[in-house]
Amino acid sequence: VLGDAALSGGTADVVIPGTALQPGQHALTVRYGGDATYAPSNSSVVVDVASDKLEASVRADHYPHKVVAGKTRAGLLISVSADGVTPTGSVEVQIPGHTTEVATLRHGRALLLLPRFATAGDKELVITYTGDAQVQAATITHVVTVTEQKRK
Repeated sequence: VLGDAALSGGTADVVIPGTALQPGQHALTVRYGGDATYAPSNSSVVVDVASDKLEASVRADHYPHKVVAGKTRAGLLISVSADGVTPTGSVEVQIPGHTTEVATLRHGRALLLLPRFATAGDKELVITYTGDAQVQAATITHVVTVTEQKRK
């Protein structure tokens, strides 16, 4: 039951909480319980919930912060947030010179193990949150600075 209301003058206004239905079309059944004069009845109605999605905020950081060419495999922690909800779905990470990695969000976070980078320099990772039913997709760039391995 999403809501109920008393009849007044043959009509009733049922208020459904804004978070009760995901965006999209929903077929709902409206039921009248009947009274001494009228028998109970059912009717169907299609409700179209607007798909105004919340804006996503995406942040990323890598650990350890010092990444050495050919040696370090850093972890990449990605956090996705939005006002009033915990985003679900996945993130895609485009890693220069490597394949695109995909990770599923858990409680608005995802963790990936980055590959070892063969060469030094700034590596620009393109991180895309793919969005969900309530939250818009978003893309950021995260830079990993890779240093040369010191020779002994």
